[in-house]
Amino acid sequence: MSTTHVLAIIGATGQLGGAFAEVVTEESYSQLFPSVRILTRDASSYKAQYFQARSPNVQIVQCDLENEDSVNQALEGVDALVSVLGSAKDQVAKEMVLKALVKNRVKLYIPSEFGAERINFDFESAVFASKEAHLRAARVAGNGFMKVVAINVGHFMEDSSPGGIYGSVLGFDHANLTYTAVGSPNTPVTYVSVKDIARSTARIVQLSLDSSSSATVPNDVRIAGSVVSYQEVAQLAENITGKKIKVEILDLAEFRERMLKEKGWVMYFRYAMGKGWMDYSGHNERELVNPGQSLWKWKTMEDYLKEAFAEGKL
Repeated sequence: MSTTHVLAIIGATGQLGGAFAEVVTEESYSQLFPSVRILTRDASSYKAQYFQARSPNVQIVQCDLENEDSVNQALEGVDALVSVLGSAKDQVAKEMVLKALVKNRVKLYIPSEFGAERINFDFESAVFASKEAHLRAARVAGNGFMKVVAINVGHFMEDSSPGGIYGSVLGFDHANLTYTAVGSPNTPVTYVSVKDIARSTARIVQLSLDSSSSATVPNDVRIAGSVVSYQEVAQLAENITGKKIKVEILDLAEFRERMLKEKGWVMYFRYAMGKGWMDYSGHNERELVNPGQSLWKWKTMEDYLKEAFAEGKL
């Protein structure tokens, strides 16, 4: 069996896709992935040109993701595809991609998940339903030749923590030194840094394509970088900034009623956090992808908060 593989990436010009492309074009992966195809709508973009110059292993492929022939050609000879497409707006593209994956008999597909595992969600969401439908369709279509792995990471640490772009709407109102939890403030929540998600994804690809380790990779992977509660985040922030943080609580049952009326991903995620559905500390693939932190050191919430404080975000 060949020890080298052709890897394709959709979404490499975005935050997570770009971080993943950075990892797989490092020297340590150059022999495993001698060909990294970055599929993009605009091959002349700054980010596409950056990756073209970064490694001789990179091929920039201009591709219309809503055109079946274009996607088929782009995925010809590919062993694995990692997609970081958006959600509802890219539904047609996802359908074209799935058809091309089957036609080209791609061995591994990692769809655009990288969020919260939805197995316990007891409410309806059009976006989540679309993701579930695509995941089921991919597993049915690829049965027998294509492994489909969903990677669940909870929250992007840099985005969803105090000082992050979504921190305040998720209850971390650092400007007013008030952190508000839905339900118990002691309920653990999973946060993973973007770089650690990228590293973990690269390892999942590597392990899945190796016949000796493929069976160790479950269809639904949980990555737990730092698992902390609102109370613990508040204590860390206090220690780092020297400012007292007030922790407030929203009643979980009342919040559920509000969520069902207002809807939206922020409401869904805050409710899921309060229910403990984003606590991946009990079961995860942390050791599978990075045994004993032998490959890298996981970024902790404390690490992030120290960086955010130094950058003036707190």
